Amino acid sequence: MATETKKEYWTDIIRQNPSIYEGKFIVHTDKDILFASENMKEAENFLKNNTANYSNISGLFLVPHNFGAIRLLMLKIKSLTTGEWTPTYKVKFILDDGTESNVDMIVDSGADVTFIPKIVGEQLGLVRAPHEFVEEAKGVGSLVPYLLRQMTVEIEGKTIQIRLLWGQDEQIEDVLLGRLDVFDHFDVLFSQKKREVIFMPNDDDNNSAT
Repeated sequence: MATETKKEYWTDIIRQNPSIYEGKFIVHTDKDILFASENMKEAENFLKNNTANYSNISGLFLVPHNFGAIRLLMLKIKSLTTGEWTPTYKVKFILDDGTESNVDMIVDSGADVTFIPKIVGEQLGLVRAPHEFVEEAKGVGSLVPYLLRQMTVEIEGKTIQIRLLWGQDEQIEDVLLGRLDVFDHFDVLFSQKKREVIFMPNDDDNNSAT
């Protein structure tokens, strides 16, 4: 009986070469990493200029340090990284000026709310007002500063507004898609065998921005 060859995924490349990719924005296909940069705009430009060259090119993903380790964050935010597969999904952010940014996010059904780190928020155009008060959430052994924001995203062709936490601690790099304002619009299926996250728009949608 022939031995089945294990399929390689882009996440496997990161685990094999963590020092090369951690802390950087990457552009990837299902199997390969095509581009890596510490600057989100550089990665976005590569994505825009090379989409036609790759049939299965995906969006952007900020690779956190210690990628693959179990991380427990504030407000029940925690990435599902106990196995070899990290469930990610490409989310389109629609900015105030009409431009769009595709960002790969870790889909976490255990996270109460979506969380984006400081650098991602800045490159998505978020700005802290001069006298804006920074909230603090209780994390594991420390308090994590954040600002509450509302942004417009598109998932599976459906445009919705979501509330999210914009982290103010540069050491926290997780990009997490949580339940608040997202799971109300979709039934979400995690297929670990296929390494897929499937968003199925539901019928109980009275809060769509469209």
